[in-house]
Amino acid sequence: MKQEKQVRKAFALIEVVAVLVLLGLVCSVGVVAGAQSRTSAGLAGSLANLKKIGEVTGNYAADYEDQLWSFTWHPGYAPSEYDDLQNPADSVTAVAYQAVDIVRRLYREDFPRFNDRFGSYWISTLVLADYLDESLPLEWVVSPGDKVRLEWQADPDNPPDLGEQGSEAWAAMFAGFGSSYELMPAFFAPDERVDSQRTIYQYKPSHNLTWIPGGLEFGGRRVTEVLFPSRKVHMAERASFFFGPTPTHYLHAEARVPVLMADGSASPRTSADANDSFQPNQPQDVSRTSVTNYMPNLIYEPPTFSGDETDLDVETHYKWTRRGLRGIDFNGERAE
Repeated sequence: MKQEKQVRKAFALIEVVAVLVLLGLVCSVGVVAGAQSRTSAGLAGSLANLKKIGEVTGNYAADYEDQLWSFTWHPGYAPSEYDDLQNPADSVTAVAYQAVDIVRRLYREDFPRFNDRFGSYWISTLVLADYLDESLPLEWVVSPGDKVRLEWQADPDNPPDLGEQGSEAWAAMFAGFGSSYELMPAFFAPDERVDSQRTIYQYKPSHNLTWIPGGLEFGGRRVTEVLFPSRKVHMAERASFFFGPTPTHYLHAEARVPVLMADGSASPRTSADANDSFQPNQPQDVSRTSVTNYMPNLIYEPPTFSGDETDLDVETHYKWTRRGLRGIDFNGERAE
């Protein structure tokens, strides 16, 4: 009888252990499924943001004679009601003044001025807020996966110290009103050098900096200049928040990120699938590509892919498309 009771107890213990193991497996599956569900929802939200930008782009072009939106102020044209935002000395300053003008009108009149950082990549979507006359900050220009920028956007009046070139005013602008999506340069600058007039190009030592030739004016690009809209990237999310365990900066070949095409469609794309880039001020040399060193600011950017302090010679892919708006990024041969 005693042995029989011991056997029953042993079987009962085994059953309890089996149930606990099963519960553990169910919980593990539930956690994984929950994480996958959140990732899917985040990706869907990011694609929806990009599609909205594409829709607004179409409306803007219809209202402004086929023009593509971008900052358009330049020396001689800075129609601000604020005295300190008039008469910019150069195009970089003009972009800064236009951005500050928008923030003052749509958010806070005492917003400080900056004039020493080129903002077209990070804060270009302010132009859309101005066009729509929407209050700032715009929720739909920040990706659901961009947790850092979401926190900044929730409290724009308390920006972080970025430790970068630029004043506190730039940090306030970048953190409070920047976007997770980067505008490709051909949508606001000339495709390539024409005669002696050079266009903007990538600064090799750092992925976040750009050379700006003197005398260059921004804006004025038109929808009809895009020859292959379904194959041309308009904007791209800066990091692969929804693919893989660790985000990767979008320029890396391994990165897969949501992109907005010039026809208004949005989908995830892998950078390695894009055509090679080019150097816009040497357009006749088809062998040259545009490369840069990825030196992340870890306050808001993913770490290097290599694990070193810097990733050297990163191909810039569709940021510097050969022939600019006339070129092809995906699903076709590179323009020559």
